Amino acid sequence: MRRFEKSLLLDIGRMYFSPENLIRLLDLMRQNGMNTLLLHFSEDMGVGIECPDYPFLAGREGILCPFREVGSVHPDPSFLTVAELRKLVKEANARGIEIIPSYDAPGHLNYTVKKVHDLVREEGVFAFSYAGNTYKVTCPDGKYRFFKNGVDLNYPENSSGVYGIGSYFTLDGIVERVKGSNNHAFSRGIDLTNEVAVAFVHSLQESYAKLFRDLGCKQFDIGCDELLGYCGAIKPLDELPRWRQLDAWENEAKRVTGKESAVAYDLFVLFANKSYDLIKKYGYDTVRIWNDEFCLTNGTGWTADPAEHIQFNKNFLVQFWSLFDTMASPVSLAKAGYDIVGTDCMYCYYVLIDDQSDYQKVTPKALLEEWNPFSFGNKENGNVPADWDLAASGLAHKVKGTMFCVWTDCPAVRTEAEVIEDLAPLLAAWSKKTDMVLAEN
Repeated sequence: MRRFEKSLLLDIGRMYFSPENLIRLLDLMRQNGMNTLLLHFSEDMGVGIECPDYPFLAGREGILCPFREVGSVHPDPSFLTVAELRKLVKEANARGIEIIPSYDAPGHLNYTVKKVHDLVREEGVFAFSYAGNTYKVTCPDGKYRFFKNGVDLNYPENSSGVYGIGSYFTLDGIVERVKGSNNHAFSRGIDLTNEVAVAFVHSLQESYAKLFRDLGCKQFDIGCDELLGYCGAIKPLDELPRWRQLDAWENEAKRVTGKESAVAYDLFVLFANKSYDLIKKYGYDTVRIWNDEFCLTNGTGWTADPAEHIQFNKNFLVQFWSLFDTMASPVSLAKAGYDIVGTDCMYCYYVLIDDQSDYQKVTPKALLEEWNPFSFGNKENGNVPADWDLAASGLAHKVKGTMFCVWTDCPAVRTEAEVIEDLAPLLAAWSKKTDMVLAEN
């Protein structure tokens, strides 16, 4: 029988943690009976672990921090080498802690997109192979061109020709510059209509999947959060009807699925499912995904009708963090057969940003008195909507674990040592409350 997961997610994509401090964190986890560490190493501001197939990729750039003025943030560009990672996994295993790689795509790839664009502009070409095909990106006269097996894919100048492998869609579906930046440096992920961009990200997933599987890891988190739908899903549809306006993505979805009813969101579902298949091919037991874009009917035009739309693989493990009733609820996902690891963002998030007002509930007192790992969106008066309470719905068995997340959005706010010091009382309370609830169930 699988043990109940008591997990910590650590964002090392945006902030460097030395091997010494990572071991300190492992010791803190062991003290609190925790058994899983998600190393979240791919983020908008950096990639925190050496990539065997793309050594130019690892590092960080402060220019991509959205919470400070451009150029004012200077994160440590260091990263874990493969040798350091191997030692870390060994140290974790010795403490009974499982390491899970967390590589986020197709959103949260701002840094990766910029590194590829930089390479193309500096060297004139970026070439790679994946799944028996060869791909190439060039940028003559400042305009990107893409090749597959030597054939020019002839993408339109006003999309990939200008924006490279990146997605620059705003929330209303219009392609434009990110405010205060330039197109070369900033993106919102990859363009899912660009076959070269998709193949490159799948090749990255494959490279890391091989690396971590060789180290004995059995689970892999593919992310798939906050690509386009998150912000749109928490606003009324008459204000922001977004996914349906992504005409290029919708047209591509119709072409590749052969379904006239296909919408832009179907292209995202296809990406997630292909990522699932890729990871499973290397012998992983579990592939994890975030909930906010998952089975999203609000504003997408997508439904759970397989005759009309592509459906998500039924074996995803859903990491549930986002607490808006415009998204698929935890009860609905559990009833659909999905297992869940809960990480209620109002109680289980420690976030490095200047303004902590959104996370004031993250205190030992609130964790002990208000939070419950089997229900989501807890209120101080205990009034939890029925669709968000898995215990009351008789679905507590679908919750396979709980996860406390450390997000380093603005790494200058705290040092490594200060983060670990801050976590000590929080994890102690979080772990105690988890054990108390498990004993009662």
